[in-house]
Amino acid sequence: TATTTHAAAGTTAVLPTHPPGPVLTVWVLTRVGMHGAVAIGMLFTALGTLVVPAVSIAVRSLCHETAARRLVPVLVLAPWNGWMAASPDAVTATLATLAVAVGVVGCEPGRRSMWWALASGLLLGLAGLFGYASVWLGVAVAAAYFVRRRPILNVMTGLGALLPLWLFYAWGFSWPDGLALASAPRPGLAGTLAWIAVDLTVVVLVGGPVLVRAARRLRLTPGWPLLVGAGATMLFATVLGLAEGDVEESWLPVFPWLLVAAVAPRPRPELPGDKLRAGNLPVVLMSLGALSALALRLCLAGGTG
Repeated sequence: TATTTHAAAGTTAVLPTHPPGPVLTVWVLTRVGMHGAVAIGMLFTALGTLVVPAVSIAVRSLCHETAARRLVPVLVLAPWNGWMAASPDAVTATLATLAVAVGVVGCEPGRRSMWWALASGLLLGLAGLFGYASVWLGVAVAAAYFVRRRPILNVMTGLGALLPLWLFYAWGFSWPDGLALASAPRPGLAGTLAWIAVDLTVVVLVGGPVLVRAARRLRLTPGWPLLVGAGATMLFATVLGLAEGDVEESWLPVFPWLLVAAVAPRPRPELPGDKLRAGNLPVVLMSLGALSALALRLCLAGGTG
């Protein structure tokens, strides 16, 4: 309905740049009695808070407990958190992050991995109904399966991801057609390079100063599958123009993973089984990131006012 579309548009852009997930969610919430942008925005914000613990769980599985604990304040104080408030993109980030965490934890030795892989795929498919680029975070799950020598799990995760898309196709929504509609037209080589430069600038600003430290320690973290997934998602979104003009929200599912390497130890531990060491907390960079988040939000508020 027009009212539903208007309610969703009050928080973020919807179709054709997004799949129907955000609009459908707002419609369902209004049907169950949750009216008003404030109430719906608070629910989206609450769901967005699940991103930090989900990322920490995945890091604990691939790295170790110390790294996961030290990553929590880094994530909490990162500037990108400012865009999690009252945005359906926070739901996208939560679903995609949970998909990665479930997949990574599920392929640990001793678990019933097939069911975990199926659940990871279902979450990934649901995330794809909220944001087209988020499905490429499945590359992180596939890389984790590769590390733990469980390639057969990719089949279950793939089937799980297709189930929500098949269901919505039966209801009249074609995900591939929606993706083609959402892809921005290519403005030529010069225009594409300009957009890439803008996208990278926004990533650095929204990722915060800690992102620089993370980039310098990419080769030191055992959590590299998470970084591979984030890189694949960014490449996919950039090539198709899915994030042009809306990088800070469209890439919310990616930003947390870009900071994983920030807590990697330097130098790398001599023993492969050393799970006690982790990089020291970048307190100064974290503080600068929190301050830059406030500055960015104030600047944007002033620009829209």
